[in-house]
Amino acid sequence: MSKINLEYLNELGGGDVEFVVEMLQTYIEETSKDMDALSLALEQQDLKRISFLVHRSKSAFKMLGMNDLFEISENVERSAKVENTLTDSLVQNLQFIMKYAAESFVQADKLISDL
Repeated sequence: MSKINLEYLNELGGGDVEFVVEMLQTYIEETSKDMDALSLALEQQDLKRISFLVHRSKSAFKMLGMNDLFEISENVERSAKVENTLTDSLVQNLQFIMKYAAESFVQADKLISDL
């Protein structure tokens, strides 16, 4: 699974360490809230909310260069918009996103400490 691409993030920030730290902190704070809300939306089988939360999270994944999570999120968002019920495949992809997002929060925290 893709990890945070620090080189890409440094490039976006023009080498500004403060920018990188701020982006990582914002990612942890906002995306972890979205993942909690996503878990609840999954439990409630709220496809509209799932689509919204995945859409919002995929931008963060792209910003941090996590292209695999971005692509899976795009597929989930599309599927959530057209499906009437949660399919096994959609549930598995949502669980995958939540699992690797949680791992990326640990990675982001470590990157902040190292910077």
